[in-house]
Amino acid sequence: MTGSISGEADLRHWLIDYLVTNIGCTPDEVDPDLSLADLGVSSRDAVVLSGELSELLGRTVSPIDFWEHPTINALAAYLAAPEPSPDSDAAVKRGARNSLDEPIAVVGMGCRFPGGISCPEALWDFLCERRSSISQVPPQRWQPFEGGPPEVAAALARTTRWGSFLPDIDAFDAEFFEISPSEADKMDPQQRLLLEVAWEALEHAGIPPGTLRRSATGVFAGACLSEYGAMASADLSQVDGWSNSGGAMSIIANRLSYFLDLRGPSVAVDTACSSSLVAIHLACQSLRTQDCHLAIAAGVNLLLSPAVFRGFDQVGALSPTGQCRAFDATADGFVRGEGAGVVVLKRLTDAQRDGDRVLAVICGSAVNQDGRSNGLMAPNPAAQMAVLRAAYTNDWDAAQRGRLRRSARNRDAVGRPDRSPRSRNGAGSRPARGFSVAHRLCQDQPRSHRGCGWNRGLHQDGAGCAAWPDSAKSALRNREPAHSLYRLADESR
Repeated sequence: MTGSISGEADLRHWLIDYLVTNIGCTPDEVDPDLSLADLGVSSRDAVVLSGELSELLGRTVSPIDFWEHPTINALAAYLAAPEPSPDSDAAVKRGARNSLDEPIAVVGMGCRFPGGISCPEALWDFLCERRSSISQVPPQRWQPFEGGPPEVAAALARTTRWGSFLPDIDAFDAEFFEISPSEADKMDPQQRLLLEVAWEALEHAGIPPGTLRRSATGVFAGACLSEYGAMASADLSQVDGWSNSGGAMSIIANRLSYFLDLRGPSVAVDTACSSSLVAIHLACQSLRTQDCHLAIAAGVNLLLSPAVFRGFDQVGALSPTGQCRAFDATADGFVRGEGAGVVVLKRLTDAQRDGDRVLAVICGSAVNQDGRSNGLMAPNPAAQMAVLRAAYTNDWDAAQRGRLRRSARNRDAVGRPDRSPRSRNGAGSRPARGFSVAHRLCQDQPRSHRGCGWNRGLHQDGAGCAAWPDSAKSALRNREPAHSLYRLADESR
């Protein structure tokens, strides 16, 4: 401690005085057990406050500390305690392998993304050539929302229009998938897109889709927005017998299981931006517990309405410049993106027995929830570290060998960290400052840590599966495409 601040009580009083002076609270309103967000501390305020505390205490205080310790009492206790030593976090222990820990092989992939990307090879070329598919919303997309009352028109005019959009999302070969034109018309285009890309992924795996009839094949599909269902049912006179199944999120997985006559689990997963990664995790678990013998894990995302754009705009999350500058100090938000990604999974022993081409191996995965943080949508770095440790525990040797870590990290204009907790408490037993420089997670083991949202947007519920094709290509080719928008390291993370 420096200056007149000598302990936890002094820090508590200092923080209360700071809020009264700078945030506009009255002393009676400041409950030290209330979250800082509830006391009116914004993300921008947290950035300023972290600088004041760093100068006051003579040590680095990060805005992330406010997410980990979201009340005055918790923050004062944390800042008053001695800084942890590099070895205070025990290294992740090697987990004992058992029948539920069997590695999972990725034997096939499919994808459809803006920029003419219709297969993993096209995605790899797109990244290596440093192309970008980010543009303004196609004119016809938001036509149903135009021509309304003046206040609606004004809100639409102020809504961010940058994104990464697929062309011709209304195009669909209904006859091929044995669907009548009237039913296809009422189907969420996310259902249609997933049917097409899943078929392509099975072909990529060398598995004729027709051979899977009545098999224990599971489908796990990440999706979270049902904009089409809401839009299609707005006019009650147009609702018919196909409307319910056409707009239901559960049908995104069920439709594929029905068409191919698959008898394994069929689950639609909605955990927001982690949906497709959770879908992959559930698929792996299902394979390990013998609930299925083959699994199709997927994520799909289409941007049909300006409503979600508007909501993100209201919290300053979207980039006004239309650029995802992940890990860069000039980051000003993220850009939404469309697309679908599918991976075909088998137990590694089964894939080796069947002579399948193994594109990648999933050695471990884990899932948790942030629990209580500094707001419903705020990240909890401690919980994020816990899930990393849990995943690495499944196979610590593989975690140590791994050279590439993928991220969906973005940063909004008010400094909120998202999806990439800093590595000072990460998997390694040593601290590594400057996580967002993204070239090491443990100081003694070089890593590459990157994302590809910079040139095709964040695919939200499809983000996890969107990352698989180029990650597998990177591992196979021992090469990383460059991030052309990365200029200046964001050392504040």
